[in-house]
Amino acid sequence: MVVGIGFANSFLIFLHPASCLLPPETQVYFGIVIEKLKTERFRQILAVIRQEKSPGCRNDTCVKMHSQPGKVGRKSMLDKVRATINRFSMLDRNDGVVVGVSGGPDSVALLHVLLALREELELRLHVAHLNHLFRGAEAEEDAVFVAGLAKAWGLPVTVETFDVPALVAKEGVSAQEAARRVRYGFLRRVAASAGAAKVAVGHHADDQAETVLIHLLRGTGPKGLGGMAPAREGIIRPLLEVTRAEIENYCREHHLPTRLDRSNEKTVYRRNRVRLCLMPVLKEYNPRMVEALTRLAAVVRDEDEYLDRDAYQAFLGICLLDEKRHIAVSLPGFLGLPDALKRRVIRRCYSQLRGQTVDLSYDHVEVVLALAKGPEAAGETHLPGGVRAKKGDKDLSFYRYEGAGVPVPDYCLPLVVPGYTLLPAVNRLIRAEVVPAEQVGPMPWLGASRGDSEAFLDYGLVQGPLYVRRRRPGDRFQPLGFRGMKKLQDFFIDVKVPRQERDQVPVVATEREILWVAGFRPDERFRIGPATKQVLHLEMSALDERRDKYT
Repeated sequence: MVVGIGFANSFLIFLHPASCLLPPETQVYFGIVIEKLKTERFRQILAVIRQEKSPGCRNDTCVKMHSQPGKVGRKSMLDKVRATINRFSMLDRNDGVVVGVSGGPDSVALLHVLLALREELELRLHVAHLNHLFRGAEAEEDAVFVAGLAKAWGLPVTVETFDVPALVAKEGVSAQEAARRVRYGFLRRVAASAGAAKVAVGHHADDQAETVLIHLLRGTGPKGLGGMAPAREGIIRPLLEVTRAEIENYCREHHLPTRLDRSNEKTVYRRNRVRLCLMPVLKEYNPRMVEALTRLAAVVRDEDEYLDRDAYQAFLGICLLDEKRHIAVSLPGFLGLPDALKRRVIRRCYSQLRGQTVDLSYDHVEVVLALAKGPEAAGETHLPGGVRAKKGDKDLSFYRYEGAGVPVPDYCLPLVVPGYTLLPAVNRLIRAEVVPAEQVGPMPWLGASRGDSEAFLDYGLVQGPLYVRRRRPGDRFQPLGFRGMKKLQDFFIDVKVPRQERDQVPVVATEREILWVAGFRPDERFRIGPATKQVLHLEMSALDERRDKYT
């Protein structure tokens, strides 16, 4: 659905996105000015926008600043963004660029900067905004605001709505994962229809620093410390070397209207806690923490890419067999590699069999390394996802095993609330906390997934103590979005969980009822609703993610 609104209304939003908060006489003044075009000043602004020299400016100085990009101050933000674009070869002349605009300061500043560079770089810009239906009326206002801003700045715009909460309920994925998947799919689809080769998003230096810090706290290797790539597979981040403070100053200097997403202030989300609680403390030790972390990310990313290329060449040199379900490398050739390359070859073999390395921890890699180096002439070790590593006389092989899998003992442990519950039998950890519903925000939905395993449940509906255990014969629950009960065994068949992996899935339950099939689906009976007062927030991760996991 492409949304178009009248120029008068869009320009009202353009001048002041929160015009409804202004005094009545001010609102009337704006209405008169816009609807009747009575003032000479309005005509001047309109002329500037049509010439696309100074979108959003309200004085002659601002127009002059934009007519000479990069001439103001020691090094303007425009100069920094231009340098980033050139350094990472983000754009080619005559590129079509879809700009993801949420309405916040980051994306509005991104659009403004690209518009200022449009003539210089011969760009074709197209604005895209997706309403995820998470925030009710506020999200609808964001959509109208972005549509109006694009129209006022003379740019084509696509605004669409997607019911992400319904997707969460249907597929059992987490809200964050579902929103990310839908958003990038939407942006790529708009790019395809608009004939655009690039999609620009508004991640900046503070986002990068927070990402690196989150990975570090979780436990990571070079991939995680490298943070977000400036440019990859058509997704570009021109603001990645600009700080949040610089963006906010830029918006103030150029009188850019922006929207406020109040969910960014809720500390129930890990990234928000890092930004609002942890980062200020770290800045007491190093006021330039953002710069330090982004510099670290840049250095590690370059070195990681270099080592990946070396590891691939090493793999090609020692590979004996490379099939869909079976890979083998020369054992003498493997042992002759430096340990840094040995680890990468192990991860590459695992990735080719599984399609990802999320489940492969540092400890798993070290076990394979010890097996290869050990004095035993032969041996085998089990890896996540049914992958096995086997040492022979002259080779080290990796293959998918379709047998019964590794037996999991029948465990049942009290769930620590609040706190952490360790599950050594399945190499998992579950963190639980109870928070007031107002801190969680407007979420009439629940979700969990294999990749980003979280659930939000109505704690007031829980009767009796909570446990986390292995599945049992006869287990039944009401999957989120379903009207009736379902056997857990049938559910696993429906979502295509291999038989040998089903005992690896923890179940959070009372003595009588299942609350959450961890990593897959919560129970409909514990859905958050308007009457919810307390929310049970559960988060599952691999035990090794808290130590040295590579990402």
